[in-house]
Amino acid sequence: MTEKIFGAIKVIKQHWMLVLGGLFIVSMAIALAMTLTTRTPEEEPTVIEAVGRNNISFNVFYIENDLFPENPVPANLHFMRLFTDFVEIRSSFSANFGEELTINYSYVANTRFVISHSTGLVGGTSVVFEEAEEISRLSDSTFASVLNFQPVNDGAPGGLYTINLREYLETFNNFISYFDRQMEVMGVTAGSRNFSAEIFVEFTYSVNAPTIGLNESSTRGFRIPISTEVFTLEAIGSTGFNTQRTIGASIVETLNTASIFAYVTIIFVGAGFVLLHFCKSTKPNKSKALAASIIKKYSSEIIFSQNEIDLSGYQIVQLDDFDELLKLSINLGKHITCHNNDEKAQFCSIVDNFAYCYSIDFEKSEEEVLAE
Repeated sequence: MTEKIFGAIKVIKQHWMLVLGGLFIVSMAIALAMTLTTRTPEEEPTVIEAVGRNNISFNVFYIENDLFPENPVPANLHFMRLFTDFVEIRSSFSANFGEELTINYSYVANTRFVISHSTGLVGGTSVVFEEAEEISRLSDSTFASVLNFQPVNDGAPGGLYTINLREYLETFNNFISYFDRQMEVMGVTAGSRNFSAEIFVEFTYSVNAPTIGLNESSTRGFRIPISTEVFTLEAIGSTGFNTQRTIGASIVETLNTASIFAYVTIIFVGAGFVLLHFCKSTKPNKSKALAASIIKKYSSEIIFSQNEIDLSGYQIVQLDDFDELLKLSINLGKHITCHNNDEKAQFCSIVDNFAYCYSIDFEKSEEEVLAE
């Protein structure tokens, strides 16, 4: 017990500046924290309501014909696939945060073409082919209380997108034709194929307001079946978000000039003691100096590796002097490879199944380095 006490006293004597400086800094930090936390908030907590809406709409356009002259086709109807020229889909987004905040936002629009197979049983549908394409991606930040992205292609999130059903239908027909040919090659009697195809057009808006801990995302879009003669567009996904965040009042302490000066002065004094300790205790590392000298002198003969040298497949021969490794390298025409990190410097030359190595351990004492 006595030895431990004397040992602790010895350590304190050796590092008294570090101990004293640390005590100064810790004591001032505690005093400042106690002073600030004893104050009463002057404002009541603020409740922020964030409301976001992911808005989508569509129009279906027919090819020119005498039976359906009106374009776009009224949205309350089901649509004839063979008459459909293209579908226009609009995406927009709006959000209100109640007060101005730093808001990070991102936007991704993509399409997915899916071919599925049905067994005819409830829930017996399996995806057999899927192809996804990203058609738009944007991200930015702003300081505002409101976000309002319109369904126009102006470089902002949202926009107007044209979906050509014929291109997807051609892919689906090619799939069916290939399937039928494969059945014929395999000698399989074709039954009911039960394949269906649909297009998913999806828009994802994400908003992040770090100051109130808000991180919300909404994905919404349309499902468009194209393997039936008559189809309609089905809205999918979430319409947005509606959430609240309670922000506590900031604790503010008004300090007079004398108090500020006293706190800052004592903290600087403590930091000065810590800095003096490290300046006094830092000595040049002779091992690192030796390694640096070798590297500088023989840099043209050395290959440097960022990764540690793998010697697992060789018989290692440790050398006591770099000059021995250098002579070996020159006489046999072998390269010297060096890996240098914070712990050691290792120089190696590979000859057949042998790895001749010279290592410098940076943790060696000054006497051990000078004796080498």
